[in-house]
Amino acid sequence: MRRWEKYPARVPWCTLKASSEKVSHRILVREKYVLNKAERNLGKFIRILIMSKRVIPSGRRMVQASEDSFAKNRAFLVERLIRVGALRKQSYIDAMQSVKRHLFVWEEFERYAYLDRALPLGKTGQTIPPPHLCAYMLEALGPRVGEKVLEVGSGSGYNAALVAECIAPSNINPEAWGRMTTIERMKALWKFARKNLVRSGYSNRVACVLGDGTLGFPPLHEGELYDKILVTAGAPAPPAPLMMQLKRGGIMVIPIGGKHSQQLTMVIKGESDRVEKLPLQRCEFVPLIGKYGWS
Repeated sequence: MRRWEKYPARVPWCTLKASSEKVSHRILVREKYVLNKAERNLGKFIRILIMSKRVIPSGRRMVQASEDSFAKNRAFLVERLIRVGALRKQSYIDAMQSVKRHLFVWEEFERYAYLDRALPLGKTGQTIPPPHLCAYMLEALGPRVGEKVLEVGSGSGYNAALVAECIAPSNINPEAWGRMTTIERMKALWKFARKNLVRSGYSNRVACVLGDGTLGFPPLHEGELYDKILVTAGAPAPPAPLMMQLKRGGIMVIPIGGKHSQQLTMVIKGESDRVEKLPLQRCEFVPLIGKYGWS
């Protein structure tokens, strides 16, 4: 009998090392405790696939929260913003409570809509700002019923809906409504914002325009059109066309600074065209792209 035939079949495989003089046998491990290389790789792939399904479920597999759950989370968020001082005026509190943020986020992020964090808008490279920053900008802008407001950078349409709720609340006569215009340069986001404004019921109070927001709207119009202007992207300085379209006594809220870090600033246009800039807080917005922004 050959030496390796002495080992019974209950040890099904082993590593054999032979030489011209002798054959030595070394049993590595029993089959039930080991997988070959192909099996190990397959098992690892399956484990990763299972974990990915648990951690990052798609919107279709995700169990959608009920409207009651969203309302409860929204109320909790607003209470927190009041507690930390981001929200103070009652009309702005009502606006944050009325606008359904889960209708303005990308589909797979609906469950995170009422967390105080920025959320990505698909593969556009843009985000919807965190709620505390939206509330802070709303308080700084100070929109009032009947005013005309321009927003540069529609994003998902959420900020435009908040402002519309302040200048054109649904519980007053539409003849007393103000006018909210928001402009977006990215076609994909423009379509997304328009869709969100329609399904949330703000399409009759917000005009969503595709174009270069740094030119104002109508582009390069020299008349004073707006009581307030909100810019939601970082600029090196307030764009000149926007300053021309801002009424005397009007307010612009805009992040001013570099491409990655800015100072949220309140710009006040005086009666004699004198401009006053009041720094508010440090912030990080995407760059304002356009003829009078970052090229």
